[in-house]
Amino acid sequence: QSFLAGVGADGKPDGPHLHLPGNWVILSPGDVSERTTGCAAAEQAHFRCRVRASTERSAVPMRFGLISDTHDHIVNIRKALALFRERRVEMVLHAGDFCSPAALLAFREMPFSGVLGNNDGEVFGLMRAASEIGGRLERDVLEMEIAPGQRLVVYHGYSPAVRQALVACGSYTVAIFGHTHKVEDRQAGVTRVLNPGSAHGFVKRPTAMVFDTVAGLAELLALDV
Repeated sequence: QSFLAGVGADGKPDGPHLHLPGNWVILSPGDVSERTTGCAAAEQAHFRCRVRASTERSAVPMRFGLISDTHDHIVNIRKALALFRERRVEMVLHAGDFCSPAALLAFREMPFSGVLGNNDGEVFGLMRAASEIGGRLERDVLEMEIAPGQRLVVYHGYSPAVRQALVACGSYTVAIFGHTHKVEDRQAGVTRVLNPGSAHGFVKRPTAMVFDTVAGLAELLALDV
């Protein structure tokens, strides 16, 4: 089992648990800086994480539909799926905050993988919905190999320390986040950082994204047109 625990002055875990891939160290926000090399500084790190590395080696799609923070907006989910089909997306990756199992079930028409967000309290129902549609849903972090020596990671993003460490550790070619409702596409060292924004939109424009791992292109999709 994977775990993340805050380390107290006595050296004992005192923080919440979090499931993550790989054997590496999660740094506190104060430890994550330009001079930090991600998995280094184990003795100084505030958070520690050890899990079994992923053994999955199945064929991975080259064109992903990225979506996050749908917050039960079924209409916009359907709009996103229509745009994904037009662009021949091979798998949908959801970065969390479905809210209800009904929102997850709306993805049944396409291959699906995703993670839970901080607003996904109905964990059992969401896990059951993912199983029903033949999808993969992780509690915290989803990792997959997209090419030999290249890995992709999906995390909702509610912990800044985890988010920063996933980028800083240099283990991932692509890191996909949600939570902020802000579109992001940037390069940070060896890692391409993507956030498709919020598909719900709230007071902002609802968006999703298509990412082609071969061409390295990310296309932002507006869902209010």
